[in-house]
Amino acid sequence: MKNWSISFLLLVLFAVSMLLITGCPRVQNKVPTVNKVSGPSGTITQSSTTFSWTGNDSDGTIAKYEYRKDEGSWVSNDTSTSYTWSDYSEGPHSFEVRAQDDKGAYSESVEWIFIHTVEKFTKLRGPSGSIAANSSVFEWQEIEFADQESSEEVEIVKYEYRKDEGDWTENGTNTSYTWSGYSEGEHTFEVRAQYNEGVYSNAIRWDFIYLRSENHGGTLYLFASNEPATLNPLWAQETSSTDIIRFNHMSLLRNDTGGLLTIAGLASEWWFTDSGKTANFRVKEGLHWSNGIPFTIEDVRWTFEDVVFIEENTANGNAAFKDSSGNLPTVGVNGDVISFTWTEPNVWCYKAIGMTTILPKHILKEAVDEGWIADSWSVEEWNEVVGMGPFIISEFIEGEKITLSRNPYYFEYEPGGARLPYLDNVEFKFSTIDPLLLFEAGEIDVISPNVSSWQRIIDQAEEKGWITGVGGPALGSQFVTFNFNNQDSNKRGWFRNPNFRRAFQYAMPKEAIIAGPFYGLGTAIYGPVSPSSGFFNPEILEAFPYKYSVTRARLELKRGGFDWDDEGNLVDSGGTIVEFDLVTTEGSHFICDIIIDSAKKLGMKINLVLTDFNTLVTKLLTPDYDAVLTGLTGTVDPGSAWNIWRTDAGMHFFNFTPEVRPGVVDPDIYESFDWEIRIHEIFVEQTAETDEQNRWDLFAEFQMLATEYQPLVYTIAQNFLYAHKKTIHLANPSPSPAAGVLWGIESIWKE
Repeated sequence: MKNWSISFLLLVLFAVSMLLITGCPRVQNKVPTVNKVSGPSGTITQSSTTFSWTGNDSDGTIAKYEYRKDEGSWVSNDTSTSYTWSDYSEGPHSFEVRAQDDKGAYSESVEWIFIHTVEKFTKLRGPSGSIAANSSVFEWQEIEFADQESSEEVEIVKYEYRKDEGDWTENGTNTSYTWSGYSEGEHTFEVRAQYNEGVYSNAIRWDFIYLRSENHGGTLYLFASNEPATLNPLWAQETSSTDIIRFNHMSLLRNDTGGLLTIAGLASEWWFTDSGKTANFRVKEGLHWSNGIPFTIEDVRWTFEDVVFIEENTANGNAAFKDSSGNLPTVGVNGDVISFTWTEPNVWCYKAIGMTTILPKHILKEAVDEGWIADSWSVEEWNEVVGMGPFIISEFIEGEKITLSRNPYYFEYEPGGARLPYLDNVEFKFSTIDPLLLFEAGEIDVISPNVSSWQRIIDQAEEKGWITGVGGPALGSQFVTFNFNNQDSNKRGWFRNPNFRRAFQYAMPKEAIIAGPFYGLGTAIYGPVSPSSGFFNPEILEAFPYKYSVTRARLELKRGGFDWDDEGNLVDSGGTIVEFDLVTTEGSHFICDIIIDSAKKLGMKINLVLTDFNTLVTKLLTPDYDAVLTGLTGTVDPGSAWNIWRTDAGMHFFNFTPEVRPGVVDPDIYESFDWEIRIHEIFVEQTAETDEQNRWDLFAEFQMLATEYQPLVYTIAQNFLYAHKKTIHLANPSPSPAAGVLWGIESIWKE
């Protein structure tokens, strides 16, 4: 018994000693847990997403969370229970989170798996701001990716649209929708895509206001004797083309009713710096081309640096943009300001910059880069023309008409907030019928009649409710030009002879023509600047009084080495009878008849050749003619005629240089003249002349030279005449030669 007690006591002592050595039994630590709260799954289009979670440690605290992306390294997130991941690549991704407790134990990780795809479509075009059209086309396009493999996993199954936050409506895989008949006021149009994963994209949205003025609507009907030769503003040189093109496009600046470049176009303001060497233009932002693509200052820079500053890209070359030292400007872009810096102060070139048509880079870049810009926007490609002007071409029917319709993206608004233009359409009717007959029949709304029609219009005006007006001499000119580079050496000798040209001037009975066929509505013109221009130099009338005189004409011919044979025929010094063709259009034949009859009194034989206007222009600019009677439009500033009078210009048609017409003008027969070279120098010098009087003096000298040597033998400037229906409300109620009847076409409206 005693031994048993001793054994039990020893056992207890052993257990106590072991307890003292090892301590109390350890309680097992519990690992923390993490639960997902929110985050992406499946296919997403967002480029940034937030993951959130909660964590718990039942027997302690969470010391930190860690995350890892795409099975990479674990990164501490401290104790924050959310993380935003941005700019992940397109494709599959994983995001994991785990917690670590205060005892260093880690939880099981939670994982998000998702596929990121970028948006597969984007807005292409559609209305914005205030619009006047009650029907709009919304168009979007699927985005093409450089790395097609990364985008093949997700495809667009269908599109859906909704109007004014209503119900979504399926649109199939069509990428456009036309909404018509919406009410006046604010509207929204949204489109979303559904992908093959069943996921919807973010919606793209258009916001616009349908606001229609009481002046909106109607079609203005105009007359055109010829179809346009081209719709390319870089190569158009005939009014049949430019009359249409001017409504399609826009420049940085525009002319006011006095013909001065003072109205904002695509520039909101403009100014000179660097003592007149730098012209700056602040380009308007937030505008769109007629196809809905955003217009940017890059379009402006590209138009100048990559297109019009390159000589071969335009019909007239790049001389208009060069200073008097022959240098093109350097171009700088700073935000919304584009600057042009020449080596010297420049007066004219900034105007040339301001009036240049701005072109859409996204449309014409390929043509420029590959060298076929001259062939772009032919008449057959009328539906490809994109511009910033108030109208776009909507229909062309050969031999019948060309219709321009309102540009839904035109950038100007009326004071009431409605978008311009007012007119729905402008339609040019092609016809060989006398426009007066069409006007009388009510088929056209406006007419710029010739003097032979004027009295007939006046007689009917009150009864038919026509509004008529008479202005001063037109700024344009009519003249006879001779081909100095004629392939016939005899004719070449006649036409280069200044005495021959002066004789032609003396032989025109202008006062009789004005009193007779012109009904007193004309002014005799002897030089290149209209009396309606502030640059007109009246001294030319005293220095060179070319009053009608057959005697003076014969004297000039005699001084020029001409004579008459026994039958009264005019012959040159070699005995060749003077005979040549005079080309003109049907509408000008009556004055040609007078010229030919007067020439008979001098022993000349002139053969009248009638042709259409576009063919005449082609002959003139080839050159392929003896003599041509035609006309040119004009402005108040003679500097705009640089393309006629500079020897390096594309319309120096009376004496093209071999450099301007290579392969056509033979260098062996070409000859330049002192007066011609001096006129060229004047047009170069005037670009840098900042003193107004000095610039006026330069153009006064130019007029004296042109009047003395008569490279163009001027005829008569018809007074500015116009008539229109009383239902047509002009933007300029008092049209003038400087602005014309259709000035401000965007603000013309029709009852």
